[in-house]
Amino acid sequence: MPLADVQECRGFDGAEFPVLTKHAFTELIWDPLSIWAAPENTADRVFTDRSLSNPLTAHVPFMNKTTSPENSATWLRGDKLTTAPLDSNLLDRELYDVDPVRRGAAYPRQRSYHGYFWMASTGEHVWHESLLERDCLMWLDWATDLVAISSQPVKLTTADGEVHYPDLLGLDANGTQTVYDVKPLARINDNARAQFEWTRDVCEDIGWDYRVLTELPIQYKVNLTWLAQFRHHGHHPGAAEETSVLESFREGWTIHDAVRAMPAHSTARARSNVFHLLWTGALTCDMDARMSDRTLLRPRHTARQEFPNALA
Repeated sequence: MPLADVQECRGFDGAEFPVLTKHAFTELIWDPLSIWAAPENTADRVFTDRSLSNPLTAHVPFMNKTTSPENSATWLRGDKLTTAPLDSNLLDRELYDVDPVRRGAAYPRQRSYHGYFWMASTGEHVWHESLLERDCLMWLDWATDLVAISSQPVKLTTADGEVHYPDLLGLDANGTQTVYDVKPLARINDNARAQFEWTRDVCEDIGWDYRVLTELPIQYKVNLTWLAQFRHHGHHPGAAEETSVLESFREGWTIHDAVRAMPAHSTARARSNVFHLLWTGALTCDMDARMSDRTLLRPRHTARQEFPNALA
């Protein structure tokens, strides 16, 4: 593997380890956060257009160009395929709770990895078609107040037949519906920006929020991946124990101090409790710095966190 495909990063224990760049993802064989989709029949193989848009798939009878009298949205719920105009009525269609309208198949030597990410916020597995989408799902699960989310939720078609498939559509606890496009920063060119602008205009007309997400910074991703191991509610210390730790919190506390203050039957349990509180946001820290027992803690965030490197 070329050395250019490997970057050094530090984990929780301070040890350096190699992190694969996007050029070396084909070497990756296991990931603890995802359940990889089993290879599908080669007849279902997906062929992707290199122009960054309009993938061709055998799962749904769509092509890049379609004949449509108006801008339209198409989604799949169960076995029923529905098409409707792009207007505010789509807000009532609950498109954050639909099946993927487009799902790629596995094939030899593909450079993206399909799988499922379990969302602690919704208690459900969400399908993703790349590791970058998985990372964005992980961030959304951690940093936002999602109550529902769907992947590849809808096919957007322009009046002249151009097609775009947004990657995610989520519902926040405050009722806001947000469409997310996920794209590697290196692949955002003029065509992609034009597509984003059109999608943003469509979302404004419908009443959806719209955001474009790219890669997380390396150390940020390492820290978040670590915290994600403790996202399950089974790591929660209990309401009384959480209240006890938060009431005891003092400025200048570190992770080590919080572990010592946690009323748990073992140090290992106390550490998992503290990391779960960091996942839920009851405690926070600098996600851009290497995490260790000496990491300074802060009290809960009061405002919605912003995605690093988000374009919109």
